[in-house]
Amino acid sequence: TAAQAEPALAASSNRTHDHEAGSDLDPLLHGRRVWVIDDDLHSRQAAQRLLSDWGCRVDTAADAASALHMAASQAMPELLLLDYRLGESTGFELGVQLEAEWQRMPPVALMSADADPSLRPRAAERGWSFLPKPLKPAALRALSMRLLGRGAAESRPL
Repeated sequence: TAAQAEPALAASSNRTHDHEAGSDLDPLLHGRRVWVIDDDLHSRQAAQRLLSDWGCRVDTAADAASALHMAASQAMPELLLLDYRLGESTGFELGVQLEAEWQRMPPVALMSADADPSLRPRAAERGWSFLPKPLKPAALRALSMRLLGRGAAESRPL
């Protein structure tokens, strides 16, 4: 919900003011293409702001249809953050559709404020990570660095 996303948004805007411009840039994150698909405006903006502050190039979508339109017109991102609840769809359903479009998947983190205990194991079955919402900046950064580091090792020539 929007109320749950506000702490993440507040934390991200405070980070911007607490650090000198560019001090959060990390070579592993700088310039990396990340998509944030979340129907909650505040959650989407909080994740976008944090990732952008760390040097990522972030594209966002508020629903499955917008994400599929992006997938048809842009290269696959290097990291995909998918909300579980996407209005009439779920992150799992959208993941199947994106994989059909791309014929493969980037590293994925499923995000949710839902208390359903089956979400984490269901994400793990697909090889996805799980991030509880509201997003904690340190957890998002650590997971992004881990997944982008792994993705770089798997997808770049030796």
